[in-house]
Amino acid sequence: MSTNQTRTRRGYSRKVGTLLPKSANKIFRRYGFAEGTLVRQWREIAGPNLSACTLPLKITYGKERGEKISILHLLVEPAAALEVQHQIPVLIEKIKIFYGNQSIARIALIQGAGTIGKAPKPEKEPPSDPEAVKTMKTWTKEMKASGLKDSLISLGEQILMREESCG
Repeated sequence: MSTNQTRTRRGYSRKVGTLLPKSANKIFRRYGFAEGTLVRQWREIAGPNLSACTLPLKITYGKERGEKISILHLLVEPAAALEVQHQIPVLIEKIKIFYGNQSIARIALIQGAGTIGKAPKPEKEPPSDPEAVKTMKTWTKEMKASGLKDSLISLGEQILMREESCG
C-alpha cells in the first residue's frame, strides 16, 4: 500500500454485548434450550443454595403415558445429589412459576465432580465467647508456635461454643 492511499474502513464496530446473545442462543438451542434464560437466570430460579451445587445441562423431550414431556438434565455435585433429589418437586414448581405451567415435567440428575457454582456466603460468625477463649488460652499456654497455637485456640473456641449451644 502506498503512502498516498488511505485505508478505508469497511463495516463498523459493534459492541460485543449485541453479538453475544445471538451466538449464545444458537449454542443454547443445540442443548434443547429454546432460549438461554434458564441457564442465565438459574440462580434466581433455583435459589442460592441449589444453584451453588447444580447447573442445567440440557433439555430433552420424551414421552410419558403417551404425552410429550420435557426433561431437564442437571449437573449436580455428588455430595449434594441426595439433597437435590429431595428438592426436585420444589424445583419443578419454581421452574413452572418462572416459565409457565407446562415447561418441565421431570428432572434427571447427572453427578459430576468439581465446583459448579459459587457457594453461598457463610453467615457471620457468632461473637467470641470470652470464657471459651480463656479456657483455650490456658490449655495452649505452653505452646511456642504462634500460628499453630492461634489455630488451636480458634478451633477449640468453636468446639466449646458448639457444645454449650447444643446443651
